[in-house]
Amino acid sequence: MVTVIRFPASRKTFKRIGNVAAHPQFRHVRHPPVGYRILTNDRPAGVTLRDLLRIGIRLTDIVTHSAGKVSMWNVARFLLTRELLPFGAGEPIFVPSFPLVIGNEPWFIEIEDLTTLFFPFIHNGKTAAIDIRTHEVFPIVKRLLEHRSCLGILTHIYETKDGLDKLFASEIISTKTRFIKVPYLPDDPEVVPPTPPKRQSAEPLRLFFNNSWHQNPSNFYVRGGLYVLNACERLFREGSPFHLTIRSTLPPKIIERYRSLLSSPAVTVAEGYLDWQSYSSLMSGCHVYLLPSARVHVYSLLEAMYHGLAVVTSDGWGIGNYVAHRVNGRMLPGLYGLVSWQSANGQLSENYEPMSCDNHELEDSLYVTLRELISYDDRRSQLATAGQTFVTRELSIERFNAEFGAFLGQIL
Repeated sequence: MVTVIRFPASRKTFKRIGNVAAHPQFRHVRHPPVGYRILTNDRPAGVTLRDLLRIGIRLTDIVTHSAGKVSMWNVARFLLTRELLPFGAGEPIFVPSFPLVIGNEPWFIEIEDLTTLFFPFIHNGKTAAIDIRTHEVFPIVKRLLEHRSCLGILTHIYETKDGLDKLFASEIISTKTRFIKVPYLPDDPEVVPPTPPKRQSAEPLRLFFNNSWHQNPSNFYVRGGLYVLNACERLFREGSPFHLTIRSTLPPKIIERYRSLLSSPAVTVAEGYLDWQSYSSLMSGCHVYLLPSARVHVYSLLEAMYHGLAVVTSDGWGIGNYVAHRVNGRMLPGLYGLVSWQSANGQLSENYEPMSCDNHELEDSLYVTLRELISYDDRRSQLATAGQTFVTRELSIERFNAEFGAFLGQIL
């Protein structure tokens, strides 16, 4: 017997927020555990009387449990941000990151951080000065997760599991939540991982920095692009042998400030769309992946490790789930507690504003680390080999599906 699950990849609700369902993080839906089939297409259009009744019951439940806790104006605002049309035909719904649906039951969700549970009222990067528990939508979200229609909450970051336990202080929600590390799947699953590139003694150390998969220019700063350029500018001035490839659209201020470096042979800027094969080829030609970001960008890290690059990243929130310092990467200090941290109440607190300013602690560490990897290639090679081994052995789809299948068997 095969259990059918629906994944709303084509819903306009999710396409409007960065087409989140198409994120590489959710590639695993193409390869579900044995006994399950995950459909990414909508069911045929048409709303039945039963559908309308189900939606009405859910709306009544939210209004009833919000009475006295939340103003009816904010209840209405919350409901207007949901998709009220039914999606499934009795099959469970696998919701990506944002619980923007009502009337679809049963359902379960996969999240990276708990801030997305409160979107669009609370945004990532803007939680450092607030206590999420005091926000007016908090009781509504808590009820949404406690309701029997929510079967489970899956996360690939341990801090999120711990944060959910503390923030909501709900045994019901804690029981529903499971931490499972995300698997890495190349866009073409038949591709064999490339052998980590060897570097000849006279060859420059080839560095790679990229923007997010959606290529939003503002994320250049959030991913640490300013720190990368500051460290590389110092290497450039002293004549160190390196080459930096940047896959990103550059903000105008960056182009003006680093005109000399960016126009030199030491830097290549690759803008525009690249298919996975072209992107994979570009990355495979480099030695070191740079991601001194505000917080974890899990698939970027795993993709670099898979391609045999040594990872140099920051101590930002969540990164320690996948990078062990001096084992399969380097984690540089300077961002945890400044731009991202886990607060005592369990929430992820973030303030991205410092990412657009120089950070001498992190930039000095990055500069020293790159000089070390230029001088001692065996250390780079060890990191690259350990990273690729970690991804291919510990984060395989087979290992993930063993745990994911057990999770599904428990909640369905």
